[in-house]
Amino acid sequence: MEYSLNESTFLALGLLGRRGDVVSTAGDSEKINYAPRALAEDPAFGPEAYAYKLTGTTYGFRVGVNYAPTPHSLLGLGFERLNTHADGGDSYTKSVPEITWDYRF
Repeated sequence: MEYSLNESTFLALGLLGRRGDVVSTAGDSEKINYAPRALAEDPAFGPEAYAYKLTGTTYGFRVGVNYAPTPHSLLGLGFERLNTHADGGDSYTKSVPEITWDYRF
């Protein structure tokens, strides 16, 4: 959702909830050998790396400020934080700072 602070500045807020597959890669460990729904070697991350898939729930939020300096461009500054709790006791956290510039003809 966006709120107009004035003619060219907008506050953006968002919430996220998702249940589904989580895919990650880790070194060989017993924890990933019993919990995943799928497991495969992942040579992109080394000879002992394995990609695995778990079912999990992700919750998150996003907050940002957008500014339109011209009718054709938009500058943005935002932050997103995601927390995932997967089956098997695994938890993942991701923070994403972002700076954007959009230009439209």
